[in-house]
Amino acid sequence: MLYDLFFLVFFFAALLGFIVLRIGMYEGWRHAYTVFCPFLYISIIGIDSVVAFVGTKQKTAKTAAVLAAVICLGSQLVWIAMNHPYQYAYFNILGRFVAEKNFSADYWYISQTELVREILEKDDKPILRVFGLNPPQLEILSEEEKTRIFLSDAAGAEYYFIGSRVAYNKRNPPSGYELINSTQAGGITISALYKRTEPAIEIDINAKARVAWVDSNIYGDLNALFDGDYETFWMTSEEQTGGEYIIIKFDSEVDYDYISLVLSEIYHNYYPRELALYTSIDGENWILRQATGNYLFKSEPEPYLYLKLENKQPHDKYGWTIFEIELGHSC
Repeated sequence: MLYDLFFLVFFFAALLGFIVLRIGMYEGWRHAYTVFCPFLYISIIGIDSVVAFVGTKQKTAKTAAVLAAVICLGSQLVWIAMNHPYQYAYFNILGRFVAEKNFSADYWYISQTELVREILEKDDKPILRVFGLNPPQLEILSEEEKTRIFLSDAAGAEYYFIGSRVAYNKRNPPSGYELINSTQAGGITISALYKRTEPAIEIDINAKARVAWVDSNIYGDLNALFDGDYETFWMTSEEQTGGEYIIIKFDSEVDYDYISLVLSEIYHNYYPRELALYTSIDGENWILRQATGNYLFKSEPEPYLYLKLENKQPHDKYGWTIFEIELGHSC
């Protein structure tokens, strides 16, 4: 009796805590797992009661009870086998109708790894520019595989990943992409892979030949920014304090309106928190260029000789790393 009372209070106290105190549930509803213990207790009591009840009945009733248990457990085993290795993305028969729009089926983006390996096998380019990956899951890949994956902004990416953790109303890529594969569990899409079909950006592969010199107020290997080697990089040695800048001078006037900072999956958090873009003709009088979060100028710039990238916002944990700077034009 005391056990019954304890778990009854446990169950309703947890639910009231979520409702009355407005405890945050976050995306995975992990706080609600506390009610698992009362549910487990109820299940054990129920099984014990059924066994005791059936024990007093005829053989036919016992057989029917055993058969019902086998069917219930068997259906779960079949579901697990059919959806392996994504059997963790499970919702009961009622929850499946609302799960895709309201829950994160693959909270840690594990299913993306399979899709990454697919493009590594089918696309023979040495470097694949992707957007939307959850970098920690790439640790599953081999070192050789990881060297081919570079995180890009949406404007310059060749492949676009969307996972179920993303809000439902944002589970569509920008125009110019088509769906090429998806990962599902129980009829619910938990990861989707899109490939670019319409080039939004044209990268100038000869841009590095136009660079006369590069300067910065932060020590680092500036030669790595335009050497075409995706294994070398420039990195600030300390956390971002704000005010770090890189100045690029060209050998003649250019009109690039797209700047891509190529990041590795290893240093995916080492990016400028607020990057300002400036252009200049003389290197002294600078024009602030309004740009999107993808460093694509909102208006076509007049030709310029100098390009300045300046970080405006500090960060007390991460520095700033760039493997390569790629320049281009919007199409």
